[in-house]
Amino acid sequence: MDESGQPLSTFQKCKLDFKKTLIAWVTKSSEHILQSRLHLSPPQESSTSFNLCLPEAPNPARNSLARLNIDNEFTVFVEVYARAKGDIVLIERWSYTFKPSGRDQRSFDKNSYMRMYKKAVISMRTMVTLTRTLPLYARMKNEKRKDVLEHRIKYAPRDCQRFQTKDVNSMDFVNFPAFFGVTTVKVEYTRESYFSPLIQGQIERMNSQETCDSAGSGGAATN
Repeated sequence: MDESGQPLSTFQKCKLDFKKTLIAWVTKSSEHILQSRLHLSPPQESSTSFNLCLPEAPNPARNSLARLNIDNEFTVFVEVYARAKGDIVLIERWSYTFKPSGRDQRSFDKNSYMRMYKKAVISMRTMVTLTRTLPLYARMKNEKRKDVLEHRIKYAPRDCQRFQTKDVNSMDFVNFPAFFGVTTVKVEYTRESYFSPLIQGQIERMNSQETCDSAGSGGAATN
């Protein structure tokens, strides 16, 4: 039913299905990115969305993502930071941009959604594979202290943090066209020679602080 209580047309149903699929696609792929770089929490179960078995990870922006409007252009930014002496330093940023096509529904056919879903499945597999080719994934893959990194999810370009180095690479990951619009994914990332010392320095500070806290607790217990 639409807002007036009338049955949805085939076009409206497909548009709604497209929105749900697009939001699920952005949500699931961003969860994979964050879970592979940060320790959000141990996954409780796996999801088979988009014909892939991926761990379900908490996404603090899930509710906000669900409210995205596909009638307007939008960009979602997923940013990963390291800490350096109290400051946060941007080391990786993912940009999901959707641009509505504005196409007239008279050119719509009922198979548009199925074609879009097949593209979504292929694009998700591409995303999962390519996220593992970046240097931050390799650095954090076997790192026990994933709490050393932080993340933010944003929606406004004016709020984007600037990289503090000019040594930044970029890559267009996905171009995901559909009847209702085109979704593109871009990643910008710093080199390991830049971020690895930041991560290692933060790990050493955290370990040192925990050692001091432990020693303080032990001393208090013996009094």
